[in-house]
Amino acid sequence: MNGFGFAVYPLINIMCPTGNCQYSFEEGMLRENPSVSGYTLEGRLKSVSGEGNTSSSRLYTVTSNLQVGETMDNMGGEIDFLRGFFTIDRVGNYEIVNGSFSFKGGQGVLMLQGEL
Repeated sequence: MNGFGFAVYPLINIMCPTGNCQYSFEEGMLRENPSVSGYTLEGRLKSVSGEGNTSSSRLYTVTSNLQVGETMDNMGGEIDFLRGFFTIDRVGNYEIVNGSFSFKGGQGVLMLQGEL
């Protein structure tokens, strides 16, 4: 996975008490999962907040089973439109309201938007 997009609504104070955080996905693994007709996503979400010269980070385990609802060919690549839920440890389960996995030329990008 070469790219990762993350958006959740409503914003959760547990993950970002300052409201000024940057997120990254670490040790992420996206693999095909025939039992859900899609993919399994596992990894750690890192939330970093900072004020001045001080910063703090929090790590959350993320797991998800993503079902492919539709696949579209796009200029020599494929886009899978995804649905399902993803779980952020200690935060909650999010329903995916807009998800896609695009794959072209050996590179993949996963985009997920979720709501509580």
